[in-house]
Amino acid sequence: MTMQNHLQLSVGDWVKAKAKSGELLHGFIESVDLMQGIAKVYVVDSDLEDSVGRSIELYTHSVEKYSATVIETEEQILDAIDLALMTRDEAWFRDLYADLTIVRQRSADIEKKRSATLRTRNRLRPSDMPS
Repeated sequence: MTMQNHLQLSVGDWVKAKAKSGELLHGFIESVDLMQGIAKVYVVDSDLEDSVGRSIELYTHSVEKYSATVIETEEQILDAIDLALMTRDEAWFRDLYADLTIVRQRSADIEKKRSATLRTRNRLRPSDMPS
């Protein structure tokens, strides 16, 4: 990671990092001290379970910002909802829940259209002919 990337770290960024002990961790930035080159990261996942749920100070050169990802599928949204609940981020949870409602409605609409086109037809006797 270049020095310029360290300057782009900001509070709320999702990051992955490697601690001095070698543990790989994932979390979000709670604070950044660019003068000292230290970022305080709240850990949501780690190789060491004891680190989960704690804040750890790390050198910014060991912290890598996640690129912005688009959450589109129901499964991705549900995974993000789990993360929002773990981090107690109520605003993010509400946004994700609204997205989930939209995705589920679209899926239901697509299923209705598909089932309407797959109706069984009597090909031996067309329905418009008298019996």
